[in-house]
Amino acid sequence: MRKIILMMLLTATSGSAFAEWVRIYENGDDTVYINPVSIRKSGNTVKIWVMHDLKKANRVGNDPEFLSLKQQMDFDCDKQTLYQMAIAAYSGNMGSGQVIKSAFQNAKWEPVTSNTVEEIQLQFACGKK
Repeated sequence: MRKIILMMLLTATSGSAFAEWVRIYENGDDTVYINPVSIRKSGNTVKIWVMHDLKKANRVGNDPEFLSLKQQMDFDCDKQTLYQMAIAAYSGNMGSGQVIKSAFQNAKWEPVTSNTVEEIQLQFACGKK
């Protein structure tokens, strides 16, 4: 059931409207986007969708290659922590193509490290630009 819900969420956020995604970081291998429309604040916690668009295909283990990832993440703005809710890998750039793999994360709240892409995501999500 959780997998069906995740697939529905990913489908709802995967449309072809690239205008929804705002670039927040780029290096030689990866461009990171946030969908500002997806930002949901509740107290000190902010839920967002993040997309990593890769320059070259990547793979984890024996899974097929992927060119983009979408993550649903929660940030605690006061405690400067993050929680990765769900992740999906796509065969094409910008969340296009087939979903290669998706999973709910069984993670825990972790501190956001300074000078990382996660810190940039937290600042954007929490409005501390």
